[in-house]
Amino acid sequence: MDPFSQHRIMRDNLREAKNQGLAALLDLGQSKIACLVLKFEPPKRVSIESGLTAVSAYRVVGYASSRSGGIVNGRIVDPQRAADAVGLALGKAQDAAKQPFGHVIAAISGGAPRSSHFFGSTEINGEAITEEDISASLHACDVPEPEPGRQYLHAHPVNFSVDHRSGIHDPRGEIGNLLSVDLQLVSINQSVVDDWIRVMESCNVEIAGIAASPYTAGLSTLVSQEVESGVACIDIGAGKTGVAIFCKKHMVHLREIRIGSEHITSDISNAFGISINEAEKLKVMQGSALATRRDDRSICEFIKSNGTLGRITRTELIGVIKPRIEEILEEVAAELENAGFGTSVSGRSVVLTGGCAHLRDLEELAKSVLGPSLRFGRPMRVNGMPQVMINPDYSAAVGLCLYASQPQDEYWDFPNASEALTMAPIERTLKWLRDNW
Repeated sequence: MDPFSQHRIMRDNLREAKNQGLAALLDLGQSKIACLVLKFEPPKRVSIESGLTAVSAYRVVGYASSRSGGIVNGRIVDPQRAADAVGLALGKAQDAAKQPFGHVIAAISGGAPRSSHFFGSTEINGEAITEEDISASLHACDVPEPEPGRQYLHAHPVNFSVDHRSGIHDPRGEIGNLLSVDLQLVSINQSVVDDWIRVMESCNVEIAGIAASPYTAGLSTLVSQEVESGVACIDIGAGKTGVAIFCKKHMVHLREIRIGSEHITSDISNAFGISINEAEKLKVMQGSALATRRDDRSICEFIKSNGTLGRITRTELIGVIKPRIEEILEEVAAELENAGFGTSVSGRSVVLTGGCAHLRDLEELAKSVLGPSLRFGRPMRVNGMPQVMINPDYSAAVGLCLYASQPQDEYWDFPNASEALTMAPIERTLKWLRDNW
């Protein structure tokens, strides 16, 4: 069985969406659902050092967001509420665009993503490398079937080598004797993907792509120098915190930590006996990651669950917020260390994004845990995008513009790359003998 057949169908849908000229982009978060309508325009020819190349053109023609519903810890627990929220965002975005669309590309979180790497190589005998050679090197990676209950979400060739030359982004046209590839696979709980597909299909749209939200957040917030030299994008969402590491222009590692900004809100609610909505308001308006002497004299007022007025000092509020923020940052630091991207790595940098990036004094606290080479990431500007989206809350949504218009090559983009997966082991051996003898 081909584990990439679903992605191949979605790639076909993406090509159809581009031909039709319109697609909706959905960031399916736990606290909100953001929707952009992207209009694809004819590619433009631009001049580069090696000649001319075609660059996809696109612009945002509609935008909407709605409060999320039916999602707990990254999983859909109430499909109807989730479908209502998605349908509302799609409907409002279509009204804003004043044009109908039939395809969506989505960014999702949750599902316990895990990265793994496989290596393969093929002989090319001094010829110029073709797409068929790349397919052959991917065949040689001998990708296994996903573990039970999981499926592959991304399959990026992250590093090509030709003979002794490594770090090649695109080997087409290179000349050598041996082509090698490092293939990064990201797997995820299949039920999370299946549930979101059912929700989106219930809104009468075709799925043209699904990506991990920490990956698309990195696409919109990182600059080329960072992506080349090595950078970690930390996307602190409502229910999860995504950790995506990029190097040599590729994402090379992806994990998620099961703590997010909603856990801070819940801590405030429990500590002071107030509703979640009141706790969120208190966090946004008065919250901070660090306390000062003035905070002892600063009074925060709120409405308790019983309707009475409550008063605390800002120091008390920060005393609830800071431990949870430190827990998130320490788990991020541990994940980076496990991935070989700790503070001792020369030249590495860290970019914080997501809704929690608004918290006052977070940068100072984060630098003390993750190192001084840290900055906040805002999404890039896209033609037609409203000003409200130049905001860390929308990093994953804006990153979908790049993901949709100029998707990075993945395993399923090479027509013959699945052939080895569908063969029995003896058939693979016979094919190798035929090809090599």
